Amino acid sequence: MLTSEIPLEVSLESTTSETKTESDSSQHEEVCLTVTRSQLDYIEKVIEKYNIVGSVVESKTKSSTLHTATDKNSQDLDSSNYDEDSRTSKIDEGALAKRKAISWAISQLINHCNQEEKKIKRLIFRVIRCQNCTQATTGGFKAQVTVDLEKIHLQWLQMVKVNCDHASVDKTIRIMLDFYIALAKKDSNLESLFFNPKHDN
Repeated sequence: MLTSEIPLEVSLESTTSETKTESDSSQHEEVCLTVTRSQLDYIEKVIEKYNIVGSVVESKTKSSTLHTATDKNSQDLDSSNYDEDSRTSKIDEGALAKRKAISWAISQLINHCNQEEKKIKRLIFRVIRCQNCTQATTGGFKAQVTVDLEKIHLQWLQMVKVNCDHASVDKTIRIMLDFYIALAKKDSNLESLFFNPKHDN
């Protein structure tokens, strides 16, 4: 959860007194973000590494879908339709779990970034780091990902975007991911700090 310490002299009311539950979807908003393919690949890797998403049954489900159509003496249609619905439901549950995990990972970085000192925030959002291309160029192949972010996080991103004159909120997200992923790749302790749920108090 964000505190009142917002980067780059942007002021935003503290939300520390708000109480939220997982079922309180009014505090979250669905948003489609454009990140780089390499950023999404890395987030998916740490999700698996730290078991954020839990067990996904997609591969098992795909292999089992091949059997019904080939058997001429198949079981009755009602049973077949039930099995198909069950498989689809498992795929949907797996996709939803992965979406929640990606949303959590991005939210973790937003919270961490918000707690940085002002000079670090300026380094992240205003200094072009020549070794990374995502601020000055198209940054390679892009990927779209749908996530659920807290509304306060979206407001935070919008204010940083305006203050730093970024082209879009997606650009702001990519710059933030670029900075923290680069640190995490160099230091496994930082990676664990950013992405291991055990560090989430």
